[in-house]
Amino acid sequence: MFALTAPAIAALPQQGMWAIGNEADGSPGRGVQIDRQGNLTLIITYFGYRADGSATFMQSSGKLEDGKRFVGDLVEYKNGRALGGGPSKGEVEAVVGPIAVEFDTPTSGTITLPGEAPQRFARFQYEDNSRFINNAFSAVVYDDAWLTPTPVQVSITASGSQFSMVEKYKPSDSAAPNGARCEYTGDLTRNGGSFTSKGKVQCQGTPPGSMGAMVEDYRMTEFKVDEYGTMNARLYLSNVRRTVPGTPPWEVIRHYSGACISSGPVTGFTRRCTTTDFGFDYPFNVE
Repeated sequence: MFALTAPAIAALPQQGMWAIGNEADGSPGRGVQIDRQGNLTLIITYFGYRADGSATFMQSSGKLEDGKRFVGDLVEYKNGRALGGGPSKGEVEAVVGPIAVEFDTPTSGTITLPGEAPQRFARFQYEDNSRFINNAFSAVVYDDAWLTPTPVQVSITASGSQFSMVEKYKPSDSAAPNGARCEYTGDLTRNGGSFTSKGKVQCQGTPPGSMGAMVEDYRMTEFKVDEYGTMNARLYLSNVRRTVPGTPPWEVIRHYSGACISSGPVTGFTRRCTTTDFGFDYPFNVE
């Protein structure tokens, strides 16, 4: 029996606002802002309150270890420039204590703040961006074990917590005379600027590199479409029933990259989605 175990993947965190525990209840609260550049260094900004109720912010910066762990000092500052005030140089007020973070996915993890027990935190979700993914896409896909990019047409339907995707391959790129076709059906979870999904997949024909009928289960991570219609996703394909007891489940990792296909009137060629397709009433400048 053929078995393949996926290599470990770093849980590089999404940039943006993160909510701590169950504190995101709609009231003014505290949270964490994460900035990441080059995948190596994190700047973490904590915004919250002092014991007297006044607001404060603190920062920590340093290297991200193993793609998922961060440890640093949380530092508070004072005497910086005030709103409407003149120039003033800020300075360190105090090193409040150590902060430790471990990410288990790009949108979730555990944070330990000074004087507190470890607690869960996650990318803050405040907007429904499913309108970006409810489209057709022209993409290329490649497996970790099959590095030649293969063209694929992808159609996605997402509603509430339900997700479905149909992908079609040309006959020249599959083992089927009419081309391969795979249908994915599962759940849908919003995670900040991206989505995750897991469920079942059924394939007709043999998509390149995916081991055909051996595949029954999937989980998709870091699926996102930006305001320009650019789509990226990482898909893990497996078959739990064919996993040898006592061994790690085998998985094939697939990487997708593509562009949204406009549903508007087109003559003679396929047009990329515009802001009109996404329901915006203003254009984005593309330089």
